[in-house]
Amino acid sequence: ALMDPGEERSKQEVYDIAPYPIVWCRELGDGRVFHNAMGHREDVWDHEMFQTWVGDTIEWAAGEGEAAAAPNWGDVVP
Repeated sequence: ALMDPGEERSKQEVYDIAPYPIVWCRELGDGRVFHNAMGHREDVWDHEMFQTWVGDTIEWAAGEGEAAAAPNWGDVVP
């Protein structure tokens, strides 16, 4: 898990939803998987930092570069 929405920024408290990852990555066999639940609005995709981040994660998933993909749920969501 790389990010969790946090109760203050979501409806978790209203709907009694447990913390969950909105961005995560992992290595799976010889491949890599990246999941991003962000970017539902056009203005998010127009943001240069978001575009760079998406490009970087696509490169990582394609096997380029290194990233810590070990399970870390306890570190991200205390």
